[in-house]
Amino acid sequence: FFNRLVVVYVFFGFVFSFFLYQTYSLQVSEYKDYETAAIANKTKEVLVQPVRGIIYDRSGKIIVNNVPTYDLIVKASLIKSIDAFLSDLSPIIELDSDELDYVRENFDLKARYNRELIVKKNLSKEEIAKFEVRGYKFPNAFIDVRYSRYNNYPELFSHAVGYVGGVNNDELASILNSQALPQIETIFKYSNGFQIGKTGLESTYDQILRGKYGKKIFEVDARGRFVEEREFIKPTNGENLFTTLDIEAQQVAYDQMDNRRGAVVAIEIDSGSIVSYVSTPSFSTNAISNGISSRAFNALIQDNDKPFFDRASQGRYSPASTIKPAIALFGIENNIIDWDFSMEDPGYFILPEDQRVYRGWRKGGHGNVNLNKAMIVSSNTFFFSLAYKSDINKLIEHLS
Repeated sequence: FFNRLVVVYVFFGFVFSFFLYQTYSLQVSEYKDYETAAIANKTKEVLVQPVRGIIYDRSGKIIVNNVPTYDLIVKASLIKSIDAFLSDLSPIIELDSDELDYVRENFDLKARYNRELIVKKNLSKEEIAKFEVRGYKFPNAFIDVRYSRYNNYPELFSHAVGYVGGVNNDELASILNSQALPQIETIFKYSNGFQIGKTGLESTYDQILRGKYGKKIFEVDARGRFVEEREFIKPTNGENLFTTLDIEAQQVAYDQMDNRRGAVVAIEIDSGSIVSYVSTPSFSTNAISNGISSRAFNALIQDNDKPFFDRASQGRYSPASTIKPAIALFGIENNIIDWDFSMEDPGYFILPEDQRVYRGWRKGGHGNVNLNKAMIVSSNTFFFSLAYKSDINKLIEHLS
């Protein structure tokens, strides 16, 4: 009997020690971990996007700015029937098929988590006025202001400056990791309409232009619905970008292209800075950044002239007559010709090896030409002949 009693005491002593250890772990050694988890379950973080930096040309004129735009927003959890709401709204604010699809697809999720839903972006003055008059019929909807990207020359700088677009999950995750902001999935779930640079300077200098995200910390209930705001960390607005582009030079180049397929890049010789960068046909960056319809976007993609294709940086074209000054310089530096050298230009050049004929742009040629005249009249024959007399490997090295 005594032995059995000892076993019972030992057993209960072990059980008591185990529970004592667990209690100590929960209340002391692992307290911080559980406290952090509890706070995370009670709060959710929502990103606050900073105001994007302004882009200027070389003389300080604004190319891209931020302008206030107005969105119609609804408190989804307070709407009993989204179809009835949209029906009542239609006489005041008309939604296209894409906007209707977006509202219906996202309504349930927003309502479940007590979040706001953007019904329509970029309201016109007329739509704002109508809603202000009849807004009393929609107590759970309101108009909110945000800043959207606006290019003062949307076709002129479509490829050089580029455009902004909606941020996807991977892009936002990368941004938040760089700022050491936690809860990436949670933040993205409740983020609405955030944009980053997608092409051109907007993309290349996105990290500078976009600034740093702030955040709002909300208390949530057991179902994950937002209850109240607990903390607000202000965002840091983006830095401005001063470029070497010149609006007037850009306009001249754009006008000369006359919407034909091609590109113009003007480079300042002394500094190497780009003064003009044009690719045509172009498109409106404002339409892309601020919500183009699917039909209009597909039309641009399917356009045979490929307006999205940046011919200035991605196109492959022969250098044509722009190579002639470089060949002339090579000939002078390597004593192949001098400034007094001249030759007859009959309007063509015959390659001695196979007698193949390469014709100049002017039928009959330019007669007797020296280097100076050859440059002025852009004599193909003169520069064909000079290139032929040159060491091809040295010429390639010179041109590169």
